[in-house]
This record gives sequence, structure tokens and C-alpha cells, in this order.
Amino acid sequence: MHAMGGQIGGIIASYVYLNDDAPRFIKGHSILIGFVSTGILLTLFMTTWCKRENARRDALPSTNSRGMLDGELTDEQKAREEEMAESVEWFRFII
Repeated sequence: MHAMGGQIGGIIASYVYLNDDAPRFIKGHSILIGFVSTGILLTLFMTTWCKRENARRDALPSTNSRGMLDGELTDEQKAREEEMAESVEWFRFII
């Protein structure tokens, strides 16, 4: 999504940085500041959410979906649970 946003930025720039607004480009700069601010806010939100979700999962008892302790899982069982992606309780988000 980050790369896509960067590529779309070039297209948007041709519509917000108009020759009529030269040399200060107040409208273009304002829109740019809005997008950058939104990106910063979304980054802070996702960082906070991931930290809280990791803390919530750390507080859960260390068992798998069948009520067994994690140490009792075979490699095959872990592989099946990995298919559940972030839904499995031992998954942690990297921040």
C-alpha cells in the first residue's frame, strides 16, 4: 500500500500543483501536508494498536486452539495453525 500511495502521488501532484498557483503553490502544499499528516496519524494508530494487541495476547494463557500447551504441539500441528495467520494466539505483530 505504501508503494501504491507513492506512485499515485505523482498522478495527484499533476492536478494539485497548478501553474496558476505558482510560485507559492499554497493549495498543492496544503494537500500534501494533509496527506503526510494522515500518514503519520495512521502510522501512530497502527503502532499503538499492534502494541496493545501484542500485550493482550501476552496476557492470554499459553495454549493452542485445542487447549494444549504450546510446548505440546508437533511441527505438523504448528504448520496447520500457521495457516490461520494472525488469528492464531501465539502470533505477534512486529513493530
